Amino acid sequence: MATTTMPTVDANAASAADQAAKKKRAKKVVADNTLYQGIEAVMPVVLRSSHAKGRHAVAARDLAAGTLVAVEKPVAAIVRNQSFVGLCHHCFGAVPMKTQTRPKVDKDGNAVAGQAERITVPAAACEKCKMAAYCSDKCRANHAVEHSVQCDALAQCNAIS
Repeated sequence: MATTTMPTVDANAASAADQAAKKKRAKKVVADNTLYQGIEAVMPVVLRSSHAKGRHAVAARDLAAGTLVAVEKPVAAIVRNQSFVGLCHHCFGAVPMKTQTRPKVDKDGNAVAGQAERITVPAAACEKCKMAAYCSDKCRANHAVEHSVQCDALAQCNAIS
């Protein structure tokens, strides 16, 4: 009868590898902030670097409440479910609404003869998915490239809901 042996792990080798990885992370180079010298003349902050925090901004002086410290364009942004039709998907401003009339439907989705209902919808929305709301036709046009990536998926969600 043949016997098999399980491979063994050298505990010392594993812990040595862990320690080497920790040392490598600890030797992380602190950022060179010399490019940002003098920024405190324009902004009320000084850029610092540390191993614990990386590059970060620190107040250069006492700041009054509400002082603008930095402005940065987001890499990504979305409108959450609670505000999906109330906020513009491009500028995040308020979306003007309009009232439309549509045929009333029963619980099976069939139109009820002779009955209609009034609904409130965004004044400017995506014609294809009907889910992306905009405050104006200008915002809808400016957001067209970004929205085209998600429009088909939103249209499918709208169709099954």
